[in-house]
Order: sequence, then C-alpha cells, then structure tokens
Amino acid sequence: MHSAVTAASSLESKEESKETPNKKKSATKPKWFEIKAQRLVDRDTILAVRLSHILLETEAMADTVWQKVKDQTVSFEELAASMSMCDVTRGEKGLVGWVAPSDAHLDEVVPPEVRHSVLVHAKPGDVWKTRSGRGWHLCRVEDVMFAVRPALFAKGERRRERHLGKGGVSDALRGLGGGVWGAERNEEDDGREDQLRLSFDTKESRDMGRHAVSPSPLSDPALPSAPSLPAAAVSGRPLRYLVETMGCQMNKADSERMKGQLESLGFEETEKQGEADVVVLNTCSIRDRAEQKVYSQLGPYAARKRSGEDVALVVAGCVAQQEAESLLRRVPEVDLVMGPQYANRLGDLLEHVGRGNQVVATDPAYIMEDITQARRDSDVCAWVNIIYGCNEHCTYCVVPTTRGVEQSRPSESILQEIRELGARGYREVTLLGQNIDAWGRDMNPRRRFADLLKMAAEECTKSGIHRLRFTTSHPRYMTDSVIDVVADAGPLCEFLHVPMQSGDTEVLRRMRRGYSREKCLRIVEYIKKKMPDASIGTDVIVGFPGETDEQFQNTVSLMEEVQFDAMMSAAYSPRPNTPAAEWDDQVPERVKSERLQLVTELSKKHIFDRSQRFLGRTEEVLVEGANPKIPGQVMGRTRHNRLVFFDGDVGALKGELVDVRIDTARAFHLTGSPVRVRPAEGTTERRLGVADLVGKTGDDVSCYPQSEAV
Repeated sequence: MHSAVTAASSLESKEESKETPNKKKSATKPKWFEIKAQRLVDRDTILAVRLSHILLETEAMADTVWQKVKDQTVSFEELAASMSMCDVTRGEKGLVGWVAPSDAHLDEVVPPEVRHSVLVHAKPGDVWKTRSGRGWHLCRVEDVMFAVRPALFAKGERRRERHLGKGGVSDALRGLGGGVWGAERNEEDDGREDQLRLSFDTKESRDMGRHAVSPSPLSDPALPSAPSLPAAAVSGRPLRYLVETMGCQMNKADSERMKGQLESLGFEETEKQGEADVVVLNTCSIRDRAEQKVYSQLGPYAARKRSGEDVALVVAGCVAQQEAESLLRRVPEVDLVMGPQYANRLGDLLEHVGRGNQVVATDPAYIMEDITQARRDSDVCAWVNIIYGCNEHCTYCVVPTTRGVEQSRPSESILQEIRELGARGYREVTLLGQNIDAWGRDMNPRRRFADLLKMAAEECTKSGIHRLRFTTSHPRYMTDSVIDVVADAGPLCEFLHVPMQSGDTEVLRRMRRGYSREKCLRIVEYIKKKMPDASIGTDVIVGFPGETDEQFQNTVSLMEEVQFDAMMSAAYSPRPNTPAAEWDDQVPERVKSERLQLVTELSKKHIFDRSQRFLGRTEEVLVEGANPKIPGQVMGRTRHNRLVFFDGDVGALKGELVDVRIDTARAFHLTGSPVRVRPAEGTTERRLGVADLVGKTGDDVSCYPQSEAV
C-alpha cells in the first residue's frame, strides 16, 4: 500500500539541522530543495499524455523550428501545419491526441522510441526533440493523465469505530463508479488499495484528440467526457454538497474546480450544513489561527457523523497537505484528506471513499487540465490559474511544502480558457499564481511571464473581456518588461500587488526573499514613472524573528515613502517545517501585537489619503453585484481595484461598465453617482430604459460608443 509522502520529505534532500539567527547560512545558504516536478512524480502513475508533434527531416531543421518555438515568433500549431512531414497530424496542426507507451496502433505516427521518451518529458508545456525511423520529432506535451493512488485505510479499524458511532457515507455515494475519467477498477490487497486503469485498446481511445487543435480546460472534445450522472436520491432528494473555503485566491479557484467536479457527478449545492451529504473544507495554513479554524469548523460535521448521520467529510487544501494521515488520527471522522494538487480529481477520490476507505492523497502529482467545467462563484469575474506551487522556500512560509513545486500551465491552455470565458460573457479575468512572475521558468524551453501577459491581454481584447489582472507578484522576479506590458496593454488594469514583506534589507535576507529595500523602491519608482496614477498594493509581516525596533522602523519608513493604496499586514506566525519557526530569537507576542497595530493604523491613513485623488473624478466601474448592506445599490470595482457603491438596479447593470462620478472617498471604498453606461461593443444608439435602470433622468444618464474616451 502506498503511504502518503509528507510535504517536507518530498521537497528536501537531507535532514535540516536546527537553524538559529546566529547562523547566517540559514538565510543565505539554504539546504538543497527539489524544484523539478519530474523528479518528484512517480512515473509509474502516468497513464497517458496528450501529445502534439512536428515531424522534420533533419536535426538541423528540428533545431531551427525549436528556436522559433522558444522565441515564440511563430506558434507551434502554425509550424506544424506548415512544416511537418506527418500527413496524419499536419491537418490537425500537429495534435496526435492521448498517447500511452503501449499504443502499438500509433507506431506509424509516433514510433515506440518517441512514446517512451514522453515519460522522461511528461510535463505539460515542455517541448523537446527526439529521433525515430521517421525522422526528427519536435514533441510537445499538452496534458498528462495519471492514476490516483492514494493511501487507503479500511474504515473498520478499531481506532475509527470507537469514534464514529453509526455514521458513515451515503449509500448513493457508494454507487459512484469510475470517477471523472470513467476508469476501470482493479481491487488489490483485500480491497484496501485501488488503482485507476484506463484501456487504450478501443477505437474511441485511439481517436481521442483527433478533432481538437488545442487543449481546453473548459470544453475540449479531445478529452473523455465527464459523466453526467443523475443525482442519486436520498430520502426523496438529490445528493447535496457544501464547500467551505478559507484563505487565498488560489483556494477560491480550487474550490470552484471542486464544485464543478461534484456537480458533474449530479450533486447539488446547499448552504445548509445539516443538508450536505458531502462536505469539503478547503483549508489554509498560512498562519496558525487559520489552521486552528479548520479543526473548529470540523466539529459540527464530526458530531453529525457520531450521531449516526451519513455524511462524507473531505479536508482539502494546505492543512490537508501539511497534516496528511495525522489529520485522520486527530479527527477520525474525516473520510478524505487531499492536497491542492488533487483538486480536479475529487470525483475519483470520492469513489475510494464510497468503497469503504479513509483516503489520504498528498503525494506529488502533475497538475492535469480540468475535464469538468469549474462552477464559478461569479458570472462577471473569473480566476485563471497559470502556475501552481512555489520554489522560493522563504524561511517563514509553509506554501512550498503545502502546494509543491512550481508547475506552469501551457500558454495554449491558458489562452483557450480565456477564450472560453469571453464566449460565456465574462468581463474580467485575474491570472493566478503563488509566484506568478515565475511562470515559464520550469518549462523547456523557458518562457517569460511578460510574454504571456501580453498574449493574454491580446486574447482578452479579441474575446470581449475588458479587464485583465494578475496576482501575486514577487519583487525578486518582477521585471521592467512586466511593468511595460501593464502600461501599454489596454485590458491590463493599473493596479499592481508587490508584496514587500519588510522594509529592512537584513530582515529580507533572513526571510530569504532574495531582494533588498532598494530593489523594492526601484520597482515602485519604475511603476510610477510608467503609470503615474497607478495603484500599488503590498504585504507586510511584522515581528519576524530577530526584528529589532530599528528594523521595524525601516518598514514604517518604507510605508511612509511609498504610500501604498492597499496593504495586507500580519504578525509573524511560526509554521511547521519552516526554518524561522525554530530560531531562538522569537519576538514577544506583545511586541508583535503593538507593531501590527501601528502599521495597520498607518496603512489606513495612507489608503485614505490615496483615495482622495478620486474625489470628483469619473471612474469606470465594472458592476459585479448588489451592495449586500444597502438595498437599491450596486457594487463594483474601478480599474485601480477600488470598491465603489452607487444607486442602481443590479439585475440590469450587473456585468456592465458604468462611468461613476465619485462623491465620497473613504479608506476602503468609494461612493458615487452614475453618469453613463457603456453599451455593448458596436452599439452607438442609446439603449432604451437605461435612465430607469439607474434611477436618474434622461439628461443625467447617457450612453456612448465604447471607442470614445471618458
């Protein structure tokens, strides 16, 4: 039986000795960390890859084409359509489809030596060259399909029976078959370990992918369809689920993906705890308080189970990855513990739960493209993941051990998702990454985030998406070229989040951030040079181990010098498996609290002062929904990411771009009066009823063509 690999052991090559602040090597000479997903993922779990190739006659030609791919002067698809010698795939712009090493029926297209080389390079987005009897192949992995092999524990074990009472999981959940991929089941070891196996011997699997040009995480006919199972009845009602999300935007995006998985299996969402047949807690462990909140929220659900109710309890996200099997020992009522890398495999894991197991899925895995469509919480603004994980290993941060190494999504998949969102009427997209500037550096050939940002902005314009944002940047990798793209590309909003963390260079060194105070100020200077009116946000940690009063004052002086438009501040919280948690010079809680209060009050003042520049100005506001506190008002955000409230009918204005005159400017929101509503592209005439929608007279509200300047 596979045992769950702890995050620390999967990322570190040797035992870490206790680090103290007196040992400079703790910040400047970190131990070796694995940063390549290929070295962590068990290749035996790879079932197939979705492959494209360009067949060329000579190695020199392959090198020339590879350079064009690297420079992104011509797309891989265009090169395949114009230069490939392969008659079978040239018309499909190089797409072969899903390929497994044993697929002998593909020998005439991609011979065995090519298919076996895939296992070495089986990371989505990578391009490499290899030789066969047909010539030289330039291959690109579009996606990877892998078997889910979690650690399984029989639910009949005594330690669990003592706690559970009669509660279990719904009989209907036990009927889930095949998970998302419709996989065959192969039971081994008395049913305590399962593997998902796919057959590649059918004509359908051979033809898989022949009708699609590029992979799509939303709706790709090349991927096997997720089952549309009717919701099984429980006492005359369908199965229901509840997802509770804690933490960052990455968790919010993962929750949307898990909701999509559950709804593809026939579940319906509920907001009532007592109705849910499946409960998913998507957890955060960035600070100790967030971690303890998880156990508090598990309490009512565990009580339901002990009282005899059937409910499946799932703990997902960073606490799940961090605690793994130990979470089952602490809360034995939990059925499934799954790390963030399995967010789009929830259906497969629930199948194991339905067959009588407690499940722990925390092993390293490649991030697959979604086969099911995310159930997004907004129909105006959407998250688009572009990179997962983080390789930085800051001395205070648990993220690399909970979210794994960096894995960039292929640019083709990202652009396709943006295209699909535009077709569905979304008006704003936010690109997401734990360290977004690192996108592409794990790829072969390496790619630049600035280039992706430019391509994404162009795709937004083509797809009718008016706004593009991205988060979170890292000052160590934030380049002038990224700022240049933001300044020049129309859809990109004039808001940049630059998490400084501290204003003292020595503290930054011991945090292992890789930049200085001077680098932070230079970034701000260049942003203001290119975009004088841009808004800049940041993050600050106070009370880091060893932080002196003088070093803290350097953070305060940095805040005074920059005057940030937004700031997230927190007192340092020791986290498991991080060097700083073991240092001896921890700052007393009282001092941390005082420093946090000081920077919080100072940031409020700065944010209020920065808000005043909007008074009397007319700002473009994208309406996202109703003001939850004041009936008859709508809420939205400016391009500077300022929250704005104004009178209006949410049913008519949601998703609209409205010019609003700002009447009141507070620290964290603006209020104003609607001036005019921007019509749909190509509309030049005034739309009927607009004046009534916003409660103004026809003289006060007007529409104008989108091409006109504000």
